[in-house]
Amino acid sequence: MLRRREQVRATWPLFDGDAQALDEPLELRVDLSAALERLDGLSRRVTWLHDVEGWRHHEIGAAAGITVTCSKSRLRRARRTLRRYFLG
Repeated sequence: MLRRREQVRATWPLFDGDAQALDEPLELRVDLSAALERLDGLSRRVTWLHDVEGWRHHEIGAAAGITVTCSKSRLRRARRTLRRYFLG
């Protein structure tokens, strides 16, 4: 399977320890695993593989036994759910 490990993506800086070093309020910083737990199993898997691991939709579809269209729609719904979770 192809992975996009070599590509550079824009990311937020990681801080170890000092929570006051971040510019945003403490309430806006949410643990990724807690946010992903709000998703159903397939949506969580698709989101993790696409956004974290960098897989493409056809790779996710082959690995999960779903269509490319299903992978795309699950990712879109998962992002909408996470946005509601983060923004209220």
